[in-house]
Order: sequence, then structure tokens, then C-alpha cells
Amino acid sequence: FTFRDYFKFSGGLKNIMRNGGIQISSNTLGLSFLKDNKAKELSNKFAAINFTQQLNKTLDISGFAIFSKANTEMQTDVLQTNTFNDNDNLIETKENIIDNTLQNNTLGLLKLSALYKPNINFQMDYNVLVKKSNLSEKNKIVSISDLEGLNTISSKKKEEPISVNNSINIYYTLNNKNIFSFAGQFMYEKNNPLYNSINTDQRFLLLPTINEGTDFNISQNKQTKTNKLDAILDYYYILNKKSNLNFTLGSVVNKQNFISNIYQTLDNNSIYNLNQTPLKNDVDFNFSDIFLGIRYKLQTGKFTLSPGISIHNYISENTQLSQKTTFALTKILPELSIKFALKNSENLRFKYNIATSFTDVKNLSEGILLNSYNSVSIGNRKLENSLYHKYNLNYSNFNTFSFTNIYASISYSKKENTIKNTSQLIGIDRINTLINLSKPENNFNARASFSKSIKRLKISISGNVNISNNIRLTTLSNGNIISNKTKFTTQNYKTSLRSNFSKFPNFEIGFSSNLSKFNNSKSVTNKPFANFEIIFLRDFVFVTDYKLNNYYNKTNDIKNTYDFLNTDLYYQKEGSKWEFKLSAINLLNSRSINEDYFSVFLRSSRVYFVQPRILMFTVKYDL
Repeated sequence: FTFRDYFKFSGGLKNIMRNGGIQISSNTLGLSFLKDNKAKELSNKFAAINFTQQLNKTLDISGFAIFSKANTEMQTDVLQTNTFNDNDNLIETKENIIDNTLQNNTLGLLKLSALYKPNINFQMDYNVLVKKSNLSEKNKIVSISDLEGLNTISSKKKEEPISVNNSINIYYTLNNKNIFSFAGQFMYEKNNPLYNSINTDQRFLLLPTINEGTDFNISQNKQTKTNKLDAILDYYYILNKKSNLNFTLGSVVNKQNFISNIYQTLDNNSIYNLNQTPLKNDVDFNFSDIFLGIRYKLQTGKFTLSPGISIHNYISENTQLSQKTTFALTKILPELSIKFALKNSENLRFKYNIATSFTDVKNLSEGILLNSYNSVSIGNRKLENSLYHKYNLNYSNFNTFSFTNIYASISYSKKENTIKNTSQLIGIDRINTLINLSKPENNFNARASFSKSIKRLKISISGNVNISNNIRLTTLSNGNIISNKTKFTTQNYKTSLRSNFSKFPNFEIGFSSNLSKFNNSKSVTNKPFANFEIIFLRDFVFVTDYKLNNYYNKTNDIKNTYDFLNTDLYYQKEGSKWEFKLSAINLLNSRSINEDYFSVFLRSSRVYFVQPRILMFTVKYDL
């Protein structure tokens, strides 16, 4: 249960809103994640418990709790190219970075659920998910750039976020013609992150710090509080066996407060507060979306048609620097779904819809925010919504007689009025501001998979291609903004052969290839892999998996080959509650992995160091 797992964990609580709405951005400081659940050094304590109880014939309760405490050491070596435009010239700067990270994370979450079903016509379920963590990270960074030479940075990040998410769902069938459903969620979040950077140089001239001739010790406190309520009521009127009407009434209400301030710690440990207006935030933000929708569903022959339309009234209001900025919008959002049933298990589906997206308080705040030792961001109180046109066509065929499964999908999305960063690069320092982009951006995705079982063997082939056409915005020294088109392409392919024997050892062998291209930058990683499992002496199970990675970055002429071999030996006597496991992780003692990162402003090749060979003995007892 990793740090990444914790932040992604929803406990089964889903987003109940349709056609977009407000996007609550992460309030964290951007702590480093593990790569493939690996690190240079890692120690972890984990505990979990769950229960299920039927109190009576109509009421069931359940719940679980998870606790994790991890101490992690990471090292990443980065070759980074920063890209920006100076009038008509494309400028690239090189930076070599060595980043050593120490993380201490304590994570806890609790979920309780209740299901009440007194009869066949009524059901109500309630869930509450509580997440609490204590996170800290220390970084030692050495930066060598072709513009500014050597720079040494020490940074600290600390935060203690808490969130409580309540959800309720009610389903009621009045009769054969009338069905009702209600879904509601209330979310409370609070976070107080602290960022501290000790730098040998003054990175940003827009910070009026005091130069004492020694290191610059800069910190920023932030506090974000979020209260968000979503509610949606659906009424279904059954016209006949092949058609129905769905009426929807819903609302989203979001209230946020964001405060931040920057200060410098002087050599005598006294505090110098940077109280100038552009350097602090105190923002109140309110957002509401009241909407009404209608959908019609009709089955005729082999076709199932489902057109719909919803009318939304949006109000976004933020107050900062004694000024209130209000943005109101009424929008009609259409949607269409068409299903063509070729056979019982073979169908073709088409979906189209328009969705809106509003930003939250963080991007509206116009005070400076420290992102890292060489990056700051400035929000924009006048940001408007983005608009998305989404198209999807997919084909699926599952044949139980020939044991063949085929799936193919094509998706296209067009973004209008997108909220974008425009970046000004000063040396290796980047100042980001937000605007609404007038030019459209688009994304194309195609994926396909095929699998077929022949007796006890299964063949699988899959592929995915994604092409993003984006706009890079650059702020020049005179304040003008220029735009340039960028293209990012990724391709992923995989094929495998897997066995499913009952009396013989089982195996899986395969090959995958990942290709990335950003403008003229290219990299490829080829991965042959094999897994093996055998049961012997009745109570023993031996499992092993092997992956070979051949990495090649064509742009920087970087080649690397690394492989990982893991094995597990299980012993559990039939009928026993005890299980014993002996594990060998990274048996070949590989020390690093490679990855690439691309954005419209930079590209980087990274070497991430991992733990050497580990032997572990595990004892498990089932209560």
C-alpha cells in the first residue's frame, strides 16, 4: 500500500456528476512517488482489518481500516532540456540534476458502510471514508546547468491532509412505470502544507529577499479548506418494454478558502515576512452548478438509441484583494449514445457528449506559489470554463464457443478555451501564469486487444496509440505571449502466451514495447518477460517472474539494459490457517531503471535507483 495508492484510493466512492463540472486540484506539495513500487531504500509497516456483519434481514454493515508507515530513500539522476521561445527562435537549455530524497509517510484510512433493504422496491446504502496522513520529504539537489553552472539546494516539504467523504444512494421503485434514485456526496478536505528551500543562489528576483551573503532560506505556508456537496435526483418513467424517459435534477455546491504567505529565515533565525500583495493569498471561492436534464432511451430492432440534453446554470465567484470576481454561464450540453447489437455477444457502440470543466481556488489565486526550487506559479482570478467535445466508437465481441475475445476502440476529444500555463523562462527558473487558450487542442486514442484460448493455452495481443496535439505558450520579456504547436505520441504493444493447466506447471511468456515521441525527441523500451508457477510436494508453491528492459533514448543517445527477477516460495498445509512465504526480490541485483518525461516545456531522461537484492520471510495466519 504505497503513497500513490493512498491518494488514488476512493474506497468505491465514485464521481456521481455527469458532463464535467468543477475539478478539485491536488492540494499536496507534489511529493515524489515510487517508480514501479521500487526505491533506493524502503521500509514499511502495514496493518489492515475488515469486517462484515448482517444485523438483521434488512440491514448489513461493513468496514475496513488501513494503516501504513513508510520510510523511503530515493535517488534520481536527470538530464533535462528546458524549451522556450524567444520571439521566432526556439531556445533550449540543458540541466543535469541529482536529486536525493528522504520521505517519511504515515497513512491511515477508515471506511464504514451500511446497506438497508427492507423490501424489493427500496434500497439505501451509506458510506463514509476518512483519510488522514502525516507526510514529510527532504531533498538534497545538485543542479548543473549550461547557463548558471553549479547550484546546491536543500528543500523540505511537510503536510498533514485530512479528508472526510460521505455518500448516500437511494433506489425506490414506486410501480412498474415509475422508478426513483438519489445520490448525494459531501466532501470535507483540509491541508496545511509547508514548503522550505535553502538555496545557494537567489532563484527569483520577484521575491524581495534580504541578501546576507549566505544561503537563501525561503518558506511558504499554505492552507486550503474545501466543502463540496453533490446531489442528483433521477426519475425514470417506463413508457413500454423498449423505451423510457429519464429526468434529472442536480446540483454541485463548492466552497473553498485558500491562504498562503512567504517568509525568509535569516542567519540569526529571525523571520522576515514578505507581506507585499503579490506574495500572499487570502481567497474565498464559491461555485455552484444547478442543472436539469432529460434522456430518452429506445430499443428498436438491433439498435438502442439514447439521446439526451441537460441545461446547466454555473456561477463561479472568488474574492481576493478586496475585490469580487463573478462569472456566470448558462450552457446546454447534448449527449448521444447508440448501440448496434450485431449478435448477443457482439456489439458496436458510439458515444458523443459535450462537457464543461471549471477550475478551483488554487488556480484562481493571484499570489505567488512556490512549486519547487526553480518554479513558481501565479493564478488568474478571471479564468473561465473549458469545453470538451468527446467522441468514442468501440467494438466488442466475446465468443464463448470459440473462446475468442476482441475489443477495439477509437476516441477523439477536442478541447476549447483550455486553461493553460504560459511560461517565462529566466535561466533555469520558470514563472508560470494561467490563461484561457483561444486555440483548440485535440487528443486521439486508438486501442485494440485480441485473445483466444486453445485448450489450456491463451494467446493475447494488445496495442494502444495516443496522439496529443497541444499548444506551448511562452511569455516573452516584454510581456507578449507567443504560441507554438507541439505533438506528443505514445505507442504501447504487448503479446503473451499463458497456460492454465490443472496438473502441470503454468507459465506466461511475452513481449511488450513502449515508444514515446515528443516533437523530435524519441525513446523506446522493449520488455521481454516470463512468469512461472509450479505446485510440488502437494503443499508447496513456487512462483517466479522475470522482466528484461532494453531502454534506448535516441535523442540523447542513452542506452541501458536492466532486468528484474523475483521469486516466492509458499508453504501451506491443506486445511491449515498458517501460511509461510520465502521471497527473493530483485534477485539479479539490478540498481536502476530508466524513464522519460515529456511536457510542452521540457523533456527529461531519468535514472531512478532501486533497492538491491532483498530476502524476506513472511508468516500469515487467517483468523
